[in-house]
Amino acid sequence: MPKFNSREEYEAWKAQKLRESGIDPEQQKKQEPPPPPPRQPRKPAAQRPQQGQPAQGARPAQRPQQRLGTETPGPAAQAAAAQGTAPVAKTASEPSEGPAFSTKEEIARRSPWLRTAGYLEEEEVDTRSYMERVPEAFAYPFAGTGKYILVGGVIMMILADFFAIGLLGLVLAIIVFGYLGSYMMKIINSSSDGKKEPPDWPAFSDFGDDIFSPALQLFWTGLVSYFPAIGIRIYLWPIEGLGDAFTLLGIDLVCSFYFPMALVVLAHTRAYLSVLPHIVLPSIFRVPVDYMIAVFVYQIVVIVNNLLERALSYIPLLGSVVTSFLSLYLLMAVMHLLGLVYYKNKETLNWYGEYS
Repeated sequence: MPKFNSREEYEAWKAQKLRESGIDPEQQKKQEPPPPPPRQPRKPAAQRPQQGQPAQGARPAQRPQQRLGTETPGPAAQAAAAQGTAPVAKTASEPSEGPAFSTKEEIARRSPWLRTAGYLEEEEVDTRSYMERVPEAFAYPFAGTGKYILVGGVIMMILADFFAIGLLGLVLAIIVFGYLGSYMMKIINSSSDGKKEPPDWPAFSDFGDDIFSPALQLFWTGLVSYFPAIGIRIYLWPIEGLGDAFTLLGIDLVCSFYFPMALVVLAHTRAYLSVLPHIVLPSIFRVPVDYMIAVFVYQIVVIVNNLLERALSYIPLLGSVVTSFLSLYLLMAVMHLLGLVYYKNKETLNWYGEYS
């Protein structure tokens, strides 16, 4: 092979040889791969990046995301952990072995950073205030499958009222009270996630876990909430004069102010210790405006429901159907409002310690 003084001489010699072989040089040139880019001269040692430092123009390394389950648990989560009724995030000093929560709803509610990390879909942010969302609560029971829930609940309540005699009536009342109570807490949880439609009926596979336990939890929550009113009534018995009557009325209002927040905490944790004042009272003081609105609506609903029950109690069968329907309808609307208190103020409440 001859020596060439330039690349042009080499290309001319190559084209001549291809023609002698009967090959078109232009067609052959199209089939050849492009030449590699010229090598960049090596930088001096002083200009090279040191070990552990990013190269010039390189993207900085992202801060590793905190693993799920390493948040320091808040007061409600600690109360649930003390009883052992709910999975709770581990403290930062403990090693994490993966998710500490079992359902997508719990993960979405208790670990919002998962959305920014891309593990969960971005949810629509409702920028309306709590007061602006109050009217829609009265349309909530009819949304989605709520209409069928109302029909099934009314039938259940009428059957419990019809067989309210003897031991069978007591057992049936406990079943209805526990099952409806479990469903009301499910509404609070669903509304706490921002859902705008009632959830399906809760599972009914175990009498102890699905019926008796919710009934006992609701009874305990009512006992803790209204314990001062019960104690004052025992102390002042027999009640004499307007002074005692106004004292009892004031105590009843205070207890009614405490009960709704205790119910929200119970729905989230299912822990007996979580409804005690050291968790409920600080939660009330953190969201006073929205909670006052919810309590005001709750008290109005209770008064209206009692008046309607008395007015319709004289109508034999139709009165029972109407009062059962109104009671369940108003109860679903109020539970939705209580869930919205948490949904609009979850960063302020910070029950699970996921907001720093």
